[in-house]
Amino acid sequence: MKAKVYFHYMGDVKMLSQLAAKNYQQNIVNTADPIKLVLIAYDRAILGCRKRNIEMAGMAILELIKGLNMEAGTISYSLLAIYQYCGELIRKGQYDEVASMLSELRDTWAEAGRKMISN
Repeated sequence: MKAKVYFHYMGDVKMLSQLAAKNYQQNIVNTADPIKLVLIAYDRAILGCRKRNIEMAGMAILELIKGLNMEAGTISYSLLAIYQYCGELIRKGQYDEVASMLSELRDTWAEAGRKMISN
């Protein structure tokens, strides 16, 4: 009887821990500035590629696509083409190539964010 109670309790602890982590992540997203949100999406896509997780990487790329402001002009269309290409490569299992491209783009966004803050 005690063993069942213990395992039930451990399950509750795990569930509460997962809920706390999810709430923490949601709070970060809700309070982040636009550049930080882009960096979070890149981080998620790169992690998905490193884990060879098609769903994680693909969903993050969709978030990057949804975040594009197509009224901004050529740069948005260029990023859209890159993101779509990354999606194709992921479907083909070419995760390393996608992770490399996204890492370079992420670094560029991070640098842009630092320059915006310093100005």
